[in-house]
Amino acid sequence: MLLGGAMTGTLGQVHNKATKGATATKVSLHSWTVTKAGSVLADVRAGGRACGGGFNAVSGADRVTITKVVAAAATGGDESVAYSAELEQDGEKSSVEVVLVRQGTTTATFTARSASGAAEPPAAVVAAQLKKLH
Repeated sequence: MLLGGAMTGTLGQVHNKATKGATATKVSLHSWTVTKAGSVLADVRAGGRACGGGFNAVSGADRVTITKVVAAAATGGDESVAYSAELEQDGEKSSVEVVLVRQGTTTATFTARSASGAAEPPAAVVAAQLKKLH
């Protein structure tokens, strides 16, 4: 989720991208069964707690080191969760801001990354998409 990858086990998903300045935000909508929708955010919270100290990841052909994952403020939908993470790739440091919101059996994931260092939290993109989910 931190790198904007697709989620598995969905009934369907769609992805798009919004850009503001140097920050690009990938927006992903996922449709779940009723049972799975209720557990998605719990699984993400558990993963966030387990990975707070960092981990190594592969995104396509790229190797990325996530050095820190910190819970961030999130509101909206039936429930939501957010994380700020620091990462290093090819000696370059940057950040990623992730927000995951569940509305019924749909989750919306917002993954904001910046090519020039710190990513801006995707608050405006989240607000605009949540209006569409209601």
